[in-house]
Amino acid sequence: MFALLLELRLDFLRDLALQEVIIRPGRQMNQRCQYFKVMDPSTPICLAPCGHFYEEDEYEMHVLEHGSAPFSGLQPDNK
Repeated sequence: MFALLLELRLDFLRDLALQEVIIRPGRQMNQRCQYFKVMDPSTPICLAPCGHFYEEDEYEMHVLEHGSAPFSGLQPDNK
């Protein structure tokens, strides 16, 4: 199963509940934040330090098994 995310405009997002929106900060100084609507709120989604979205349990399992994010290979933040 995969998480379906849509990139949306800010005016549309104002009407959504906070739990339905994921904000990905710009990766560089001149890049704006991106706002995404979670299509299935019953599936917990996380944003990895590499900027990819994952289903939370799948991401955690991969990090526990391999010690890094699935696609980028970056170490997770240990907060």
